[in-house]
Amino acid sequence: SPAHLGGRAIAISGAGATLALVLGVPLGTLLGRAIGWQGAFGLMTLMALALVAWIIAIVPDFPGQAKAHRP
Repeated sequence: SPAHLGGRAIAISGAGATLALVLGVPLGTLLGRAIGWQGAFGLMTLMALALVAWIIAIVPDFPGQAKAHRP
């Protein structure tokens, strides 16, 4: 990553964390009331596993490393 994009990356991650906190609690409450807390946790688990699979498949291990050159 170029050094000049560092500030943007920090701002995006900070905004994402803030949105997750602001929207996650009310949406989680609505979801829990709609399908029960077990269903809400199950759905979140599936979403987290899908995200992990996406990260493993798409995101390079090191900055500037192409997907074909990963160990």
